Amino acid sequence: MKEIVPLEKAREESVFGAKAVGLGEAARSGLPLPPGVALAGPIVEAVASGEEEAIRKVAKSVAPLTAP
Repeated sequence: MKEIVPLEKAREESVFGAKAVGLGEAARSGLPLPPGVALAGPIVEAVASGEEEAIRKVAKSVAPLTAP
C-alpha cells in the first residue's frame, strides 16, 4: 500500500479517510478540482510527530502540484 497517492487513486476510506476518498470520487467523476494528494493515516501521524523522512516524502509529493 502506498502512503501517498494522487487524489484520483484514493479509494479506501479506512486508509485515506472519508474526505480524501470523496474528493477522489469527485475527481474521477470529472469535477474540476485543484491537484492534490491523499495521505494515509500513518504518514499523517509521522508528519505530525515531526519525523523528517515523512515530512520529506510529503514535500516531494506535493512539490510538482500546480496552484489553482
